[in-house]
Amino acid sequence: MISVEQVKNSFHFLHESMRQKEFSKAMYFNWWCEKDLLPSIRFYLLGYFGAIDPEVKTELASSNSGEGYIDFAIENIAIEFAVRKPDEYKSKLTAYTNRDERKKLIRRKMYNDHLNYGTLVLFDFTKDPLLDEQLEEYRDIPSLGKGNFNKDGFVLLYFYIGKNSETLCIKKQIKV
Repeated sequence: MISVEQVKNSFHFLHESMRQKEFSKAMYFNWWCEKDLLPSIRFYLLGYFGAIDPEVKTELASSNSGEGYIDFAIENIAIEFAVRKPDEYKSKLTAYTNRDERKKLIRRKMYNDHLNYGTLVLFDFTKDPLLDEQLEEYRDIPSLGKGNFNKDGFVLLYFYIGKNSETLCIKKQIKV
């Protein structure tokens, strides 16, 4: 089985590689938005892990259809992904902005009981990383609406550029 640590290592390698000029050449990966990066990440994860499921349907009560899609599933791990480009504000990666991603991970087992683990991967390409207080806000669970919901925790993996231009990762276990 794939572990969350293996997912962390794969995304650490990807974040680091995307910022190397020799790797990205004219592609300028760090300037791309999430929508543009997702197809490349899909193929990267396929090569790294051998098999993935993209766009896995799950419950999202706040949408009109009541359903949403998790970006990727690798065996028993659901992965949501968000990016902050070098010219964007910190709010792009805050808990409030990513509330739908959190809801999908919290309720991932509603449609997919095999997804035992949830992971929210945040890529920050700025030189002004989020503060620990801003990452702690992810512990505040968003409203799922009325009802008695089964909720599951997830792991937050925040990748950012350190002072020596190295890729660093903060890992937080978000319990519900």
